[in-house]
Amino acid sequence: GEGQGNLERCRIDHIYAEDCAGDYPHPTGGPGNGIIFTVNYCTIGMVHQKNCEGGVKIQDDSSYTMVDTVIVEGGANTTENAGFKLQGADGQRSVIGVHVGRVITKDNLSQALYFSETTDCYIGSYHGTDNVGVGATAVRDVVIRESTRPRIGNIVVTNGNVLIADTVDDYEIGTIAVSGTITTNIAVQDESLGDGNIGSIVAIDTQGTPTLQYAYRQTGTGGGHIGSVKTNVDFSTTYPAALLVQGSGKTIGKIVNGSGDPTADVVQLTDTDTSTVVANDNVYKVYLGASGNYMEPVIEIQAHEADGQVAIGSGWRVVMNDISAGGGFTIHHGTAGNSDYVHWRIAEWRVKATAAT
Repeated sequence: GEGQGNLERCRIDHIYAEDCAGDYPHPTGGPGNGIIFTVNYCTIGMVHQKNCEGGVKIQDDSSYTMVDTVIVEGGANTTENAGFKLQGADGQRSVIGVHVGRVITKDNLSQALYFSETTDCYIGSYHGTDNVGVGATAVRDVVIRESTRPRIGNIVVTNGNVLIADTVDDYEIGTIAVSGTITTNIAVQDESLGDGNIGSIVAIDTQGTPTLQYAYRQTGTGGGHIGSVKTNVDFSTTYPAALLVQGSGKTIGKIVNGSGDPTADVVQLTDTDTSTVVANDNVYKVYLGASGNYMEPVIEIQAHEADGQVAIGSGWRVVMNDISAGGGFTIHHGTAGNSDYVHWRIAEWRVKATAAT
């Protein structure tokens, strides 16, 4: 490692380590990593580690290497980020272009999948179970930090959560599913200041009394898009299932809580009236701060029958309820007849400078 003695253009079919502790493999002292790679242009098959104090690590200036499968069974972990790590060296050396097909971790102390100082690294699928142990200070299963263009196909976490740090840029994640006891009460926390896209997020709190507050919470101002966010936790007047930050450039396609209410529907306009109230706990706006920014959905409305076209064609607007008042919205329209219907759907969620109408 450290730029010296790297393996280059090698092939390893299967490597296994068990019960590594103390100084191993560092003669001058170390956390007991079972396997550490510093590799360039290599192909590696199965990497399997069990009951070691440290983790499996691809480190320093490793580059352009393919790994089929990594399995890390914890148990003796005494250090955090001791599962599987792609870890460069503090701004001096970056892990570049390493591709890993599958990663499975279980019973590690915390941060069982850990990206740090990486560029253009890819993991096809990750499955982590019970990777937040007693005494862990960083109560997270997946941590991505100080990385450029990290790519992960699918993330599945049981009893943990996911952190995307502020030093991550241009990330791509296909799907994230977090279930069980979700630590920090946030399934996915996104601090990134750069752009990033996630196909879908599902957060299922299986406790008798759920403690999950957010399936997705953004605290950085990065842009990009999330296809959908879904949770089984009921509507809350305090905690939306997903929350974008003031000044955010990110959009979300759908946000669905456990209420069972639709994100698209047909509604009959109130006869002889010029406004129609629609009760729905998946529609609301969230005030974000003193500048007057709101997170809210963009709602599209079309006439469902010919008479409905008259009612909305004469001028209409939509006003969302504030989340603190309960979900729902009001359609303001022309005078409706007794059989006027419209179709509405949420196109996306975004942050607006003022509440939209």
